[in-house]
Amino acid sequence: TLMDTLSVFIAQIPQKTNVTALSHPLRQSQIDSCKSNKVKEEKFYVWKLLEYAIFSLFNKPLTDFNITLDKTGKWLSNGFEFSLSHSNGVVAVAISPYPVGVDVELIKKPKVNVYGKVFNDKQLIEFNRLPEDEKAEYFITKWANKESVFKSENKPIFIIDKENCNSVEVFSKKITFNELNYVLSIAGKGASNAKFTTIDFERVL
Repeated sequence: TLMDTLSVFIAQIPQKTNVTALSHPLRQSQIDSCKSNKVKEEKFYVWKLLEYAIFSLFNKPLTDFNITLDKTGKWLSNGFEFSLSHSNGVVAVAISPYPVGVDVELIKKPKVNVYGKVFNDKQLIEFNRLPEDEKAEYFITKWANKESVFKSENKPIFIIDKENCNSVEVFSKKITFNELNYVLSIAGKGASNAKFTTIDFERVL
């Protein structure tokens, strides 16, 4: 069936944004409490992408499902599991019958040296051997892998097994929007066979 598959939807926020009210009060209050306009827009558009994804998978509006927040801030739903991510104008949604995590990150060098926190010893050696122009992508990929596992397992990020999150299936790929490169990472059962759909907001909203 349709929901045996892990589905990932990706979109770029439109150049001319139009942030309107959402039908979900919890999400709306999260958006209202945002100080940054950029984050407001990303939170709004990732939710619009979720609405689009649910309708395309189930042929039902998101309002037909009971979407709640648990005390750790994780979104819960009856009927499916989902995860949201946004980074620098790109939004991503993963939907699965099983626990799932998605993370999208712009590929850029970190401002401070956090390599020791993110890498295990083996990864640090691999990283140090890389040419300078490949280091940022390697780092961001490992970081996104950890983030997606953290979301799928709902555990504090640095407790996750540093040997590359092998308690759960992880798949990552590079995506490009407007000449900017991002890493998209998915964690959960069926991650390596996930179905990817890129949406054009200008067309669907």
